[in-house]
Amino acid sequence: MTRVGVLGTTGTILAKVYPEVLSKYGIEVIQPSEDIQDLFVHPSIYDTRYGIKAFSNPVHQKAKENLSMAATYLSRKGAQAVILGCTEIPLAIQYEKIENSLIIDATTVLASALIRESKKMEQLV
Repeated sequence: MTRVGVLGTTGTILAKVYPEVLSKYGIEVIQPSEDIQDLFVHPSIYDTRYGIKAFSNPVHQKAKENLSMAATYLSRKGAQAVILGCTEIPLAIQYEKIENSLIIDATTVLASALIRESKKMEQLV
């Protein structure tokens, strides 16, 4: 995999956490355009009328549609996978693929790595 898209809060995007880490492994990061980030992604997390932080169970349909559109945008820009780089986004995007791109929940990956590493530590004790 050489190209991945990232969905996250505006803070996550501006911090460039994913591009800095993934570029070390030869992976290009595709992010939403500034308009898509400002009009669709960030509000889908924080908007008090429909954002996931305000409506998580169930997630508001508008947040689901906006985030799905943003993930589709990343897929069409050439992302082979889309990383859900915010803990709230997997509540709205609960499928394994969007178009030809895999969906990767960063929180699930982190949890799996923590379990794997804790098992290694148990074997050392």
